[in-house]
Amino acid sequence: LERITFTNIRDLPFVVSLLKCQQTLDLSCIQFFNCCFLSLNAYDVEHALQAEMYSRWLSFLVPAKPNRLRVLKLEKSYLAPMDCYQYETDEYDSQLQRLNGQLHDIQHVAGCIDQLEGIVLSEVEIVRCGSYNCEFAKLCRLILNNLSFFPKLKSIHVHQQDRYDRLPERKDMQLQFLSNSNFELCTNLKWNDGQTVRTIADSNPELKRLCLVLDMQHQGGFRADCDFMQDMHIVPDALCYLLSQTKNLKLLQIVCTLSNHNKYDESSQISEDARNDFEIPDDDCCGKFTFFIAFCKAIGKALSKRFRIHQTPLLFKLHVRSSHWHNNAKCSLKFNEYQSQQFGETMVQLMSHYFMIYPVGKFQLKYTRNTKVNNYQFDRLHETHFKRMNAIFDCCWNKFQDDDFRQYAFSAKCKNVSNEIDYDN
Repeated sequence: LERITFTNIRDLPFVVSLLKCQQTLDLSCIQFFNCCFLSLNAYDVEHALQAEMYSRWLSFLVPAKPNRLRVLKLEKSYLAPMDCYQYETDEYDSQLQRLNGQLHDIQHVAGCIDQLEGIVLSEVEIVRCGSYNCEFAKLCRLILNNLSFFPKLKSIHVHQQDRYDRLPERKDMQLQFLSNSNFELCTNLKWNDGQTVRTIADSNPELKRLCLVLDMQHQGGFRADCDFMQDMHIVPDALCYLLSQTKNLKLLQIVCTLSNHNKYDESSQISEDARNDFEIPDDDCCGKFTFFIAFCKAIGKALSKRFRIHQTPLLFKLHVRSSHWHNNAKCSLKFNEYQSQQFGETMVQLMSHYFMIYPVGKFQLKYTRNTKVNNYQFDRLHETHFKRMNAIFDCCWNKFQDDDFRQYAFSAKCKNVSNEIDYDN
């Protein structure tokens, strides 16, 4: 066994008992997805057994050398701190305190997993856990604040929420250059946070892959007359700065998630009928898509101001995701004819400006949704805009669909570009 994934698990004693039966595990990848582990006290575990169980648990999470652990994924998962204050004079309590200290000691953690190559931390909905104190987040923060202890770390994926036990501000993380030819970084980004992009560019000149998940939350909603439109240029200008600083960048991806259903916790008392009839507010999917169009226009405008031509085979990817609780959700994004026209024209202009700067680059656009809404106007984009681009570029259009998933993918590159160029797909 090389990899193990725990999904939707809440019973920590069960996991520990499973580990006891598999004491010879030597894993290369450990992943937790949508898990919520409370303190052992919450499971009515006998106090005398807690130290032993917690020690086994930490030995799994941070295994002693020698080990093969290379990837640690903590996705939408929560780990509560071990309570060790109820038995102040108990010998077991002192053992728990010592074990807790090991998890927070960089010398101990790095001494065990200094061969780590990739780490993933994605946001967790703390409402269901009832605490803002997440040991998973603390462990990631410890690693990211001490990158020099992990010389082989080449892949960092961090997606955080402002309202829980936060990682330090990324501008203060001092993400150092790691002398690895495959160094990649993926993180969420607020729509007006250009400073983070510039910090990434300055501190990682040898960055090879960058993925930015665009956070489009805005207090006033997304209307064309909002004041935020005047700041739309901040991130696109910062992206152009990043392109000028990172000479070896192979992949730049921007992911835009339209709907935001995190506030509807899966464990909350919502009937199935209510979920089926759930309707996204008008300023959610539709408004955010209008914002995304304006954002892409700003990127094209920023690229049009640059004159230096790069011969780097950069792959520029845009991914628009529309996800909902249920595939019957009444999404507000209907792709009316005007919106479809604006989107098509914006993509054509963006591609034109991009290929003027990166003539051997490649452009990819992907739109995915999990609803049954018939976005026939998006289907027409192939005929009205993208198909005509074949006169200028080598283009490819793909469409995939089943009962609860739709995907549209479009890619383009300049004509006469060698097919032997290896793009970082």
